[in-house]
Amino acid sequence: WTRIQKLAWLVERKDISSIEWQVLPPKTWLELETSSEFNEMLPLGTKEAKKLDDPNAQAVFRSYTVGVLTARDEVAYDFNQATLAARMEQFVDKYNAEVDRYGRAKEKQKKKIDIDKFVTDELKWTHNLKTALQQQHSATIRPENYRRSLYRPFCKKWLFFDRMLNERIYRTPELFPTGATEAQNMVICCTSHTQMPFSCMVTNCLPNEAVGGRNGQCFGLYHFSLDGLQHSDNITDWSLTEFRDHYSDCKITKVTIFQYVYAILHHPLFRERFAQNLQKDIPRIPMARDFWQCAVIGEKLIGLHLGYENVKEFGLEWLEKPKEPLSYRVTGRMRLNEGPGTIEVNSSLTLAKIPREAFDYVLGTRSALGWIVDQYRYEEDEQGNVTADPNDPKNEQYIVQLIERVTTVSLETLDLIGQLPDELIFDPPNAGRRTPLSL
Repeated sequence: WTRIQKLAWLVERKDISSIEWQVLPPKTWLELETSSEFNEMLPLGTKEAKKLDDPNAQAVFRSYTVGVLTARDEVAYDFNQATLAARMEQFVDKYNAEVDRYGRAKEKQKKKIDIDKFVTDELKWTHNLKTALQQQHSATIRPENYRRSLYRPFCKKWLFFDRMLNERIYRTPELFPTGATEAQNMVICCTSHTQMPFSCMVTNCLPNEAVGGRNGQCFGLYHFSLDGLQHSDNITDWSLTEFRDHYSDCKITKVTIFQYVYAILHHPLFRERFAQNLQKDIPRIPMARDFWQCAVIGEKLIGLHLGYENVKEFGLEWLEKPKEPLSYRVTGRMRLNEGPGTIEVNSSLTLAKIPREAFDYVLGTRSALGWIVDQYRYEEDEQGNVTADPNDPKNEQYIVQLIERVTTVSLETLDLIGQLPDELIFDPPNAGRRTPLSL
């Protein structure tokens, strides 16, 4: 039941005395009505399979991981690589100076140093960085530390990727250990959190830990060695057998399973029926009647979402303010107005005639265009220092072009979702019984 349905039910009863109560034994765990159905479907991943890291583990993926958690995004991320490099050099110099100061203090002081009292407020300290300081580990900067990262939907930034200076990198090095592997692997980032509806997005670069706005899990097509020279399948042999047996089709491959999964994760019926399960648990996958229909749509969705920066721009109307020089730069926060379908880029330029349906492509709590407006903003601190500048110095029109391109992506995504089958089978795979649920 939704919150509104629960409140309406209570209003009907008027008084607590008219409610029939069921007495439950102590320590009884309440389950969602759809739990039994949900648990019978194929799990994308399980803790057991992840621990075993076995190609025959009983899950679609051998392993999964949270994205990169820096715990200091304002330091470790930036739209501009040169700006990020300057900031990280300053951060590393200050940290290494603290390592030197700690070493000297340790030599003078016999008793254990209270690390929380020792550190200053000049750096943003976290548990792991304090531990590194206590172990007197110095920080270094290498060119390969600077990597592209999907920070939020349709928003990439430069990331300083480092095991010591990022609070948690989890198993992301297995996904994209080097820049070269970005052309070889792809990852489905699922946002499963009680604070927002389920969403997912595919990427071919390092994912942030909250791509969809809250924590989630990332499922890669491949696993790589740390040097990036070797890779292995992350989709299990067990799941390949399950799919081939279910559809009696040996042409199904692990790549087409990945495509099928991405399509099903976008299915409106699947998301609606298991909305609460998807907020709490790792997704599980039902079987559609037509595997290839879903796999082909999944392939198109993946191509669209990975290549969003290169799709054809949707021809929006440019409203220029008279007597004011035209600028493409974002100089503050852009303003989105879904009613008339406009985005005010700055005081001189407003993009208009955005199709109403473009706002229906939603990831979590915002439309795709809403994420662009939310993330691409120019900010300064109280002293007038620039703290965030999303403008591309090499292409001043990048953000305007991005808005038009994401408009195209939104419309084409909705069109592809509309082509998904009207029925999904929520029975266990290979159970011999096919009871579809129709839209």
